[in-house]
Amino acid sequence: MLTGIMVGTWLTLHLARKAGIPQETTITAAVWGVVFGLVGARLSHVLDNLDTYIDNPAKILAIHGGGLGVCPSNTSLASKKAKDGLIAASEIRRSRVTQTRS
Repeated sequence: MLTGIMVGTWLTLHLARKAGIPQETTITAAVWGVVFGLVGARLSHVLDNLDTYIDNPAKILAIHGGGLGVCPSNTSLASKKAKDGLIAASEIRRSRVTQTRS
């Protein structure tokens, strides 16, 4: 996870520099994005396992034991969009190949 955060921040800084966005603004946005991302992932995990945490609410803050969730609807939506994009790209390529052969 740390590697993803570091690479994502580096890439964002690089692209923001090209766009003329101040480095301080980009770093501030990255820090808040990581904080809210971790809080949201924990909240997702707690809601997915609510029966466990209702019986022992003190465990909600015990992140040292693991438990960061990923919203399945977001990942399935992202994979569907990626799949649709790949299909569209392959159809464009196929149509170009067909046109050049004609």
